[in-house]
Amino acid sequence: MSEFFKDIPQIKFEGKDSRNPWAFKYYNPDAVIMGKKMSEHLPFAMAWWHNLGANGVDMFGQGTADKSFGQVPGTMEHAKAKVDAGIEFMKNSESSITAGTTLTLFRKIRMTSM
Repeated sequence: MSEFFKDIPQIKFEGKDSRNPWAFKYYNPDAVIMGKKMSEHLPFAMAWWHNLGANGVDMFGQGTADKSFGQVPGTMEHAKAKVDAGIEFMKNSESSITAGTTLTLFRKIRMTSM
């Protein structure tokens, strides 16, 4: 599996005084609020197409985002690279609920398509 976001570490809670641009300042997944962890109130999720498929076209101009993931779009290699990028993105953003079920599904799909 390729690394697409190798320069971006897993994002963790460090508190409001953190100077780390890749840290949560206020979102603490383990903080308990009204009897539930914050991660239960506000679970991370990912919109697959918007994050990995949309190329950034809007009313202001042509696509600004390269979502080829190093492959020719429309090929099976591109589809596999997109799955790898999606899994990595979910791991780095702590998309634990979404990632858990989605990772299992995509790993099965990926293994059967090889």
